[in-house]
Amino acid sequence: AARVEALEKERAVMVVDSLAQVQREQEVVDFVEDNSRCPQSSLSRKRKAPPKKYGEPTIFCWMLVAPIEYEIELLRTQLCLNTSLFLCDEHLVISNTSLRAKLADVPGAAMMNELVLRQSLHVVKGGPWNTALNTDLFIAVWNEIFSRRLHLRQEWTIKLDADTVFIPERMPVLLHKTVQASSPEVFTDFYVNSCPWCIIKLIGPIEVFPRAAMQHLFEGFEQCRKGVEYGDVSEDVFLERCFALLKVPAVNPNAKLLLPAWKVQNAELKHCKEKWAAVPPF
Repeated sequence: AARVEALEKERAVMVVDSLAQVQREQEVVDFVEDNSRCPQSSLSRKRKAPPKKYGEPTIFCWMLVAPIEYEIELLRTQLCLNTSLFLCDEHLVISNTSLRAKLADVPGAAMMNELVLRQSLHVVKGGPWNTALNTDLFIAVWNEIFSRRLHLRQEWTIKLDADTVFIPERMPVLLHKTVQASSPEVFTDFYVNSCPWCIIKLIGPIEVFPRAAMQHLFEGFEQCRKGVEYGDVSEDVFLERCFALLKVPAVNPNAKLLLPAWKVQNAELKHCKEKWAAVPPF
């Protein structure tokens, strides 16, 4: 009887070990399958987001993404890691095809808010800096945002380029410091210079506007479209000239907002650890 009992216990242990091995193998399979959709990273998609503190500003983030492999793969990475604009209070991905459908196999794709435009996203390069002459395209995009009143639903609106490494968790402190440092007469009736040391100080990788500036832009947008010369410049230069026409002042960020790292390899982007909120290009 003792021998039979010992054999039964041994058989039970073998069954448990076998089930554990099957589970481990399944986990490996799941991990490989996840990696087939998402890049390997030490950053877990399921990590806990930092709790929102009382009084922190709310942010609406949007991004125009061309339906080309380079930009779609960048969006895939941001979606896989649940970062960038997906951690804003509200977000919108804009393209001229459904990127939610193209990324349906990616975790979180079903929760991605998107707007599909009925127009081409193709633009040519030119002008004094040989940049994308995309102002007409972005005028159409802004009008779509205005028509849905998305520019007023949150306290701040942030426009991002698809290849901007954006760490939204750093924005609340940055925005608070920027508002505190602004002159009392402007308070939040301003826009933020993306790059104070650049020739063009409002540049496309990240554009930051409080609600009051968005309201001014909405009300004066047609005036800017007719009164601003923009045929040979990109959308950021148009906006800078538009705000000047509307007499909306600019303020410099009182913290590390943007560090352009043109022509720098990804492996050298140590600046992400230096508390910058945005580092392009990725």
